[in-house]
Order: sequence, then C-alpha cells, then structure tokens
Amino acid sequence: MDIFRGYDIRGLYPEELDEQKAGEIGRTVGSIANGKRVYVGNDTRAGTYKIKDSFISGLLSAGAKVLDLGMVPIAVPAFASFKEKTYGVCLTASHNPPKYTGILTFDNGKSLDPERIKSIYSSKSFLSGEGTIKKQDYQSKYLLRITKGINGVNFKVGIDAMGGAGTFASKLAVKLIGAEPKMLHPNISMDFFGKTPEPSKENISELSSFVEENHLDMGMQLDGDADRVIFTDEHGNFIDPVISALIFVRYLHIEEAVINVMSPSIFKRFTKVKFVAVGRNRLEGVEFGFETSSHFYFGKYFPASDGILTSILMLNILKKSGKTMSELAKEFPRPYYKLEAVKMRSSEEMDAALKEAEKRMSVYGRIDRTDGAKVYFDDGSICVRKSETEPLIRVFYEGVDESSFMKMGEIAYKIMPWK
Repeated sequence: MDIFRGYDIRGLYPEELDEQKAGEIGRTVGSIANGKRVYVGNDTRAGTYKIKDSFISGLLSAGAKVLDLGMVPIAVPAFASFKEKTYGVCLTASHNPPKYTGILTFDNGKSLDPERIKSIYSSKSFLSGEGTIKKQDYQSKYLLRITKGINGVNFKVGIDAMGGAGTFASKLAVKLIGAEPKMLHPNISMDFFGKTPEPSKENISELSSFVEENHLDMGMQLDGDADRVIFTDEHGNFIDPVISALIFVRYLHIEEAVINVMSPSIFKRFTKVKFVAVGRNRLEGVEFGFETSSHFYFGKYFPASDGILTSILMLNILKKSGKTMSELAKEFPRPYYKLEAVKMRSSEEMDAALKEAEKRMSVYGRIDRTDGAKVYFDDGSICVRKSETEPLIRVFYEGVDESSFMKMGEIAYKIMPWK
C-alpha cells in the first residue's frame, strides 16, 4: 500500500517507511511549517525510534522550531498544536501490528491532509533553513486540561495501555481525579507484549480477569498511541463501544452525534445523527463524534480523539450517576451489528473486490457512496469499504433485532466476492 493513507502516513518498517523516507517527510512537514514551531511526540514502537532522529533532522533542515515532547499519547502533540495554534506531529502507527510505524501531522489540532504532504514530498520542493530543537514537557498541560473540574472520583480502575504511549499518562490522569489506577502492564513495550495493540473484545480477556479478580469498578483498554479505548464493567464484562457512546449521548446531553457510516442506526433512537465517512478528519472538532473502532471525539476540549480523555469523562459519569458500569450499560438495548476485516494482498485486489461487491449490492437497492458502498434495508444495512490503514476490506452489517441481523449477515455473505 501507498504510505500516504487517507489521513496519515503509515507503513511497514523498514520495507515501506525507513529512515530516508522519514527524513524527507520531515523536511516536507518543515517546509509546510515555514519556520513555525512543530511539537513532536512518539509512540513506543521500535520502528518509531528508528525513524525519529531522521524525521527531526528533516524538520530542522527546513528551518522548523522543533519541540521534542518524547514518548507521549497522540493527544499531547495534537493538544499542543491546537493550544499554541501551530503544528504537531506524532510518530505512531496507532493500533497497527508492531512492525508498522507512521507519521500523523496536526495543524491547529486537526489532521494535516496527507495529500498535501505527498505533493511536496514527491516534487522535492523543500525549504532550506537552520531549525532549532529543545525538549519540552507538554503532557502536564494536557493532563491538567482533561482533568479540570473533575475530582473526588473514588473508584478503582483497571488500566491496560498494552505497553503503549498511554501507559504513564493514563495512570497520572486517573490519579489526578482522585481514582486509584491499577495497571495490568505498568511498563512500556516496543512490541506491545507480542500483541496487536488494538482495543477489542478479542484482546480484552486478560484485562477482564484482572478487573474481576481485583474487585475493580471499571476496566479501560487503550491502543498503541491511546487515541482509542474500550471499557469493561465491574465484573470484567466487555462493554460494546456503541453502548459506551450511548452513555455519553445520554449523560452529556448530546444533541447531535456525528458517527461513521459503519455504525449502527440505534443512535437514532437517542439523538439526532449525522453519518460521515470513516476518518478522523471528518470528526475532529465536532461536539461529539464516534467511530465503531472505539474513537471518541469531544470538541469542547480539542479536535482530536483521545482514549484517556474519554476514560476520564466516563469515570465522571460513573461518579455523578451513582450507578455501576453494568447498570449504565443495561440502560440501552443491545445493538445488533458486526464488523469484519478481510485481508487483501494489494491495493489492486482491494479495488477489484470493492467494485465486485458494489455490483452485487446494487440488486438490493440504491447504493450510498458516502464511504465505500452501503445499502439500506427496512430492517438493517450493509456497508463495504477499503481500510485506509491496512490492506483490508471492512464489512459492516446490522439489523434492528436478532432475526434481521441474521438476515443481513446472510445477504452480506452473498455480496462478498472474496469468500
């Protein structure tokens, strides 16, 4: 796949994204910054540390004023970019397997279009200059922002940061609001302890047992750069991210939820809904945004998604409601939906598969092309789209109840050209 994805730059290290490319991309970002400050943070990946010096050298060669934030959650450079009205970068590959690395750039807290970076990178029309660099702590300012006005949260919280960039910040944030953090993995790991650092029902079993055995009030699992999160209740039971989002809708009195097309329509029962294409650039800055991949956006704080902020807000709801996590979750009906990911060998194979899927979908009704291809039924919907981060085709289907959900699954299977 092209390393310039839909909303960031990402690839295998060193096969797709190595020191040389990182240096030239750094020089590109430095040219866009045009002498302004660039706040740079990084995740814990081995590949990230390999490319960091080259990337920063590129920034300096274009005259950027670099502020090195060190290993921090992705929200820290995003918040610095927003607060200081300048540029921020996180060297991260988010939830991808450990062998990946990547570069995500912010402009005033919102994602910088990778196509803009690609254009300058390809033409080699770089600026030249003598930049400066110094280390800076911005994590403290970030933590004070996301915990402001929240205190006396007397709960015990199980945290699985999966060895990623949120390991230390999540612990500090929970302590700042008066809660007691219990770390499943207290140290960072360059390979996420051999796992793919993606918060999911499949990855949460260790945390679930940890919460139950230690009689904790809640569990939270972050991805590799801490911009995603999922929760467990006090018994260690997995809480569907859709249910978590509905808790926010109800208790934060959300008037409109902006959600991606691969989200179930159950949201329409509780608030006004706006469906958008998958991708952070469509959700940054909205009052409340949600993606089924466990991204939550709260524009009141800053544009970027942030798993640690999401957790702090959930803990505050837990405190104010006087209910347990299981009681909060039971207030909402079960959403009947499924997300599947099918591996592809190349971008060309993905394009061909999506084209064939659209052809098969067309017999069921008009196709919505907001993102990929989606077809609506009276009692459900099916969506097929290409992943922007990995060589995958993603398939979503939903029903209003168990019967219609099963029916949608059968139709989705007929649509899939790769089965």
